[in-house]
Amino acid sequence: MPRKTQETEIDGHLYQVQQVGAETGDAILFRLGRGLAMSDLKPEDFEYVRNVFRGSTKLQIVDTKGDGRKTWVPLAASYDDHFAGRYEAVAEWLKFAFETNFSSFLGAIAKLGGTKEGDLTSLFRKIVSGVSGGSSQAVTSESAVSPSSSETGV
Repeated sequence: MPRKTQETEIDGHLYQVQQVGAETGDAILFRLGRGLAMSDLKPEDFEYVRNVFRGSTKLQIVDTKGDGRKTWVPLAASYDDHFAGRYEAVAEWLKFAFETNFSSFLGAIAKLGGTKEGDLTSLFRKIVSGVSGGSSQAVTSESAVSPSSSETGV
């Protein structure tokens, strides 16, 4: 089954996000879940998620000096300059990439666990408590799954 690709416009720019593979998605959920449940989200967790999503995102570039041709380029190549000083746009892009990848997961969990769809912190605390019996030791090791360099953009 092919991975879903979705487009959105943010701040006048068009982005195309392709879903990451299941193993990479699992690793993202584990990192974010552990960080939120333990109130210990680390900068490297954010970096990991950002790098995975920028590796699965394309940005549409319009040739304004030529024929107006539109082409898609990897966001990873221009991320730093493209988003410089545009942190609201970064937040919107991350939200869109997260929804592209995990909207069905969040909806299913909300139905199964009675957790509101937007309440991730509470959800991940429930998961950690259930997995570890209340102890954080069972979920502190890193996932053995590492994304490929094509998915992380690094």
